Amino acid sequence: MLKNIFTKIENKIFNFSQDEKNIIEDYIKDEIIVKNGEDFEINSKYKIGVLKIEKNFAILEDLVNPIKNIKLELDALNGAFNNDLILAKRVFNPRSKIKAKVIKVLEGKKAEILVYVEDGSFFTLKENIELPSKNTKTYENGDVLIIDNKEFKEIKFIGNLNDAKIDEFISLYIYEELYRDEEKIEVDEFVEDESKKETRVDLRDLPFCTIDPNSAKDHDDAIFFDKENSTLFVAIADVSHFVKEGSKLDILAFKKSSTIYLPSRTLPMLPSILSENLCSLKENEDRYAYVFKLKLDIKNLKVQHSELFCATIKNHRNFSYGRIDRVLENKLDQYNENEKRIFDYLLPLYEITKKFREDRLKKGYDFRTSENRLKLKNSLLENIEVEKSTASHQLIEECMLLANIEASKKVGALGIFRIHEEPNFKAISKLIDDVNILGVKAKLKDNVHETISHIQEESNKLFLRDEIDELVIQSLTQAKYSSKNLG
Repeated sequence: MLKNIFTKIENKIFNFSQDEKNIIEDYIKDEIIVKNGEDFEINSKYKIGVLKIEKNFAILEDLVNPIKNIKLELDALNGAFNNDLILAKRVFNPRSKIKAKVIKVLEGKKAEILVYVEDGSFFTLKENIELPSKNTKTYENGDVLIIDNKEFKEIKFIGNLNDAKIDEFISLYIYEELYRDEEKIEVDEFVEDESKKETRVDLRDLPFCTIDPNSAKDHDDAIFFDKENSTLFVAIADVSHFVKEGSKLDILAFKKSSTIYLPSRTLPMLPSILSENLCSLKENEDRYAYVFKLKLDIKNLKVQHSELFCATIKNHRNFSYGRIDRVLENKLDQYNENEKRIFDYLLPLYEITKKFREDRLKKGYDFRTSENRLKLKNSLLENIEVEKSTASHQLIEECMLLANIEASKKVGALGIFRIHEEPNFKAISKLIDDVNILGVKAKLKDNVHETISHIQEESNKLFLRDEIDELVIQSLTQAKYSSKNLG
């Protein structure tokens, strides 16, 4: 209500309800609101707005005009937090960097705060703001607790920053994801969509396979290649079969939007019976899937024809990336008849996808990226494994890209598009300067693609490709999502 009252006053709208008038009277007594006849205005000594906290500073957002926003220092917030409606007193000193100081929180969005203790003071864990409190004497450095937003008294003790799992709680708290442990849907609340059963194509005889990391618990996609007809099948687990639109499960999954992977556990978007069982393409189990059937024109390196339909499939084998890498290197080791049947189509499919990849990279980029996988034992870090893109990764990537492109054609103009615009001239010029400092003799070419390809070629000569690719990626325009296909 307060924000609405002050916004009305700023807009010179004075049609207040009786409750609003009673509140205004209190602020007139405190000389925060000034009454002129039938009109009201906020005392020029003060400014009322919404607090927005950035990384190194805060903004007091004007209720009406963004041009009147004021920058605040983090040590001048007086216990106020992000999105609070605050009363600030202006500082009329031309030599001072501080233009206003927070006097009071008028409407607080947060009843509690997550803090840690350092040298006898509370500091907020997200913003790292020191709080004026005398209640820290009984705590040790690094203690983490939840306190109330008024008197800064303890609500709940969480642990210490030295605790192995404390980061998991902090991350979930800061990003408001603790509800994942609290809001759970029982297994019997998901509903199967019976309408699709009769129209599904039975593909259980086709030897589909999945290729995933060793640690994968859920298998989202599977592939099969019909060599004789040059036809690639890409199967995607049909989650919609079990999740009825508008159901409690659908609403909660929409709220979660994704699965969260923590060092010691996983918080799935869907109940584990779905994500790790019924909606996972488990080996030798009948599963529902959306299937792309792609007729490949191998000579011209394009999809000649595509179909998308609901099907029932059986994953004949789960493979790890490492195992398939050995197969693609013709190190077949021991295998059974079922595996041989799959290897017989994976090997020619890999050769085909290599050609598609080479053609695609004439317009795109090949970045050498790696991913660190942490191996834990009893919640403690035991080892770090560096996983790089290998032949098996690239095989799956190309299959998924072909399916994604066909999916986008079927969606047409309706959809959410990931937009990755070209970097501007300033960013590319800086990139050239940076790589030259590292000894890579590069120069600007006719266009962005030629320039980046040239930089990568030169970096190969100095065995600096991985490091230079990191710099190139940093120079690119950040991807964004849009309902408009901007290319």
